[in-house]
Formats: sequence, C-alpha cells, structure tokens
Amino acid sequence: MSDGVPKSRRHGISTLLEIWALDDAVFNADFTAGLVDWKEEDGKKKLNIIKFAFESMDWTPPGELSADEEFLVAIGKLVKKGIQAKSNESEIRFTNGSRIWTSCSGRGGAAQFLHISELGPKSLKDPLGAQEIKSGSINTVPTGGKVFIESTHGGGRYGMFYEFIELGMKWNGDGSTALDWKLLFYGWDWDAKNYIDPKSAPNWKFSRDDEAYFEEAKRRGIELTDGQ
Repeated sequence: MSDGVPKSRRHGISTLLEIWALDDAVFNADFTAGLVDWKEEDGKKKLNIIKFAFESMDWTPPGELSADEEFLVAIGKLVKKGIQAKSNESEIRFTNGSRIWTSCSGRGGAAQFLHISELGPKSLKDPLGAQEIKSGSINTVPTGGKVFIESTHGGGRYGMFYEFIELGMKWNGDGSTALDWKLLFYGWDWDAKNYIDPKSAPNWKFSRDDEAYFEEAKRRGIELTDGQ
C-alpha cells in the first residue's frame, strides 16, 4: 500500500497514521514502523502521540460504559498485560520484538510501515534531504508493506513531492500493482474551519487572480461560500 495525501492542515490524518502504526506494532511480533518528519521536534511529537495512546490502552473512562467501550477497555488491559514498552525520544521498543522509530533523515532503518510527513516543504527547502528520505527509507519497505506520504503542498509543480503526486494520479484501481501509488486529496474547502464571517470585512475586495480561482472552482463543480 502506497498512499500520497496532500491536504490542508489538521484533518487528524497524522494522528490516524500514528495509531495505525501502533496497532500494527502491538498485534504483530517483530514489526517495524518508521515516522519520517521534516523537523526532528515534529517527529518526536508524533512519537509522543503513540506513547500516550499505548500508555492509555488500559485506562477506564468514568461513568457507565457502552458494550463497545467495555470491549475496548478489556482488549486494552489484555494488551498491556502481555506487552510492555521502553522508549526514548526517538524510538519505542515493545517486548514482542516490534519497534517504532522517528527520524528526519529517513535513516532509521528498514520498516514495514512508513509514514513520511511534510515532504512538500522538505522537497522545497531541502531537496537533497528529500532525496535521502527516498533512498534511505522508502526503498527499504518490502512489497506488501505500507508507505504513507502526507503533506501540505510546497513547491508547485516541482520537486519530489509533486513527483509522487503525479505517480498517485496514475493509479487505476485493479490495473495497479502493490508498488503503485494512490492519491488521496483533502482540499482546504473540505474543512469547515476554513471560513471567516464576511460581515467582519465589508469593504474587502478580491484580486483578479482570486476571482479567476473562484470561477475555475465553480466550473469544476465546487461552490464556495462568501465566507470561504
């Protein structure tokens, strides 16, 4: 599975991928997941999400629980009883032989699950570093492994990130192989938070480029509100 996810900010995609990596590491012995971020501190934050999720697996919320919640709590307690974890700033190791590492260079070692975050800005500001990610991490994932590239855009139609976007746009379902990329796009207009009250700026005037963008969006079937 190879997915490219260009997006606007804070859709929860990174958190979803981190929980997915934890799930694979906990329920598969000797499994390795890698988190490659363009900034070291951002990678550590993502690793902390995983640490918190694992530590909270046996936590019981207050109040009366639904049947589904009781089931999840029971599973969490079983997992924590059978598997322990040790961690530092750049790695979590589990007693079932699995590990999750983070790196900003992509040199964390081979991985069966790879999450690459913000390759767009990385490709624009550090193209040699982006190339190292490609050669040092993506190429280590075996056929049948999972590679996810999620990023806000950067660099226009230039750079490694856009190369992966082009590859993803060629995906054609049953005619594609396990090595082909699939594009998942999340536009800014999908997020209800990307809105401002038009009454707060009654004299605002849009540029010609803005108007042209709105007309093109309308031709493609995207109806934007005044607030958007």
